[in-house]
Amino acid sequence: MFKSVFFAALFAPALALAQGADTCMTAGELDAGLIDWYGESPVETSDDGSMVLWQNAETGTWTLVAYRPSGMACTLDSGSTGLAGAAADQIMASYDGSVLR
Repeated sequence: MFKSVFFAALFAPALALAQGADTCMTAGELDAGLIDWYGESPVETSDDGSMVLWQNAETGTWTLVAYRPSGMACTLDSGSTGLAGAAADQIMASYDGSVLR
């Protein structure tokens, strides 16, 4: 129980920020937060594996994450499709890449 409360207290602020653009943390921390806090799962991966689109098909939330060779991961963008169950390829295709660094 303490471990769960500790995890929530430690990562809740980080995950709130992670839903904004360009927030970075270790890939494992970011992945765990997207799964545990937002119920998202990876649904689309770029050809080189450096970007992954996470989505919760039930709620329509999504997060686009860039994975760095250093083991860090950074959110590039996030939002809600407004349409639960929207196709991942539609979200990925509509992303213009303007915040990619």
